[in-house]
Amino acid sequence: MAKSNYLPRILLAGTLCLCGYACSDSIVVSCQLPVVSKRLVQKEIDSPIWKQKDESPKPIAQGSAQKRHQVTGVRNKDQILSGVKSRIPTTDNRQQITNIGQQITDLRFQQRDNYRVTTKRIYDSQIGIREQGINTGTQVEEYLKYVNLKKGQPWCAAFICWVFGQARIENPCSGWSPDLFKGNKLIWDRAESRKLKAKSLSGESGTNLPAGQAGSQDPIAIGSRHSRIAYIYPPSQTTGNRQQTTPKTGDIFGLFFPDKNRIAHAGFIDQWDGTWLITVEGNTNVSGGREGDGVYRKRRLVKSVYQVARYL
Repeated sequence: MAKSNYLPRILLAGTLCLCGYACSDSIVVSCQLPVVSKRLVQKEIDSPIWKQKDESPKPIAQGSAQKRHQVTGVRNKDQILSGVKSRIPTTDNRQQITNIGQQITDLRFQQRDNYRVTTKRIYDSQIGIREQGINTGTQVEEYLKYVNLKKGQPWCAAFICWVFGQARIENPCSGWSPDLFKGNKLIWDRAESRKLKAKSLSGESGTNLPAGQAGSQDPIAIGSRHSRIAYIYPPSQTTGNRQQTTPKTGDIFGLFFPDKNRIAHAGFIDQWDGTWLITVEGNTNVSGGREGDGVYRKRRLVKSVYQVARYL
């Protein structure tokens, strides 16, 4: 009876083992099916068909580089490239720059001409001023005061600086005549002028100036029936180491006095033709002396002029 009791137990245990083995195979298969299905799905996702449909941008870098790409984006890149291109001057930009430069040049010339007109109006308004004593008088003392000189001092240079000051033109603000003819202000001198005039006389017959203009026989040339030959220099010509420029209205002339060994009288040039000049000068007189009694309009020979300076 004992053996018969163990036998069913052994058979039952064997049966359970066989069933467990069979079930384990089915379990393994059922657990592996989802894995196979996931791989298939991933394969389908990675197929070219899905890639064509997926239009979303893919990151091209990792880490900080990827962040930078995400921040800047393609649009910023285009903006940077367009900004670089815009800095390269095109034909239109060059033309615009040229036009602006020409406009600035024209404004400078216009401003210079305006200064010239203003200067002439001011010194013309002073014609007829007379001293009240010797180098004294209300207006004469204004000229001297402008250059920090006391009354009683020679004032031809002070008169020039005062006129420039009223016209808001930079000047040396000095009562010493040689101070007006320094540096790059010089545009003409007598020594170079003689060389130019000799060349002009040898090659040109000159220009007839009608009555009423500088160069005619009459100092102011009002109502004169006479005319004379005037040799006109070109606006600018280089002789030796100095460039000669034809003097114009508002330039200043200087007269050299051998006893002083320097320029000792100066005034404004109102008209110039190469042979004669019409002037407006202070501290002169009818005879054209350097120690006069007022502001006069005068006529002088160009060959008497030592140097010419330009502040306009």
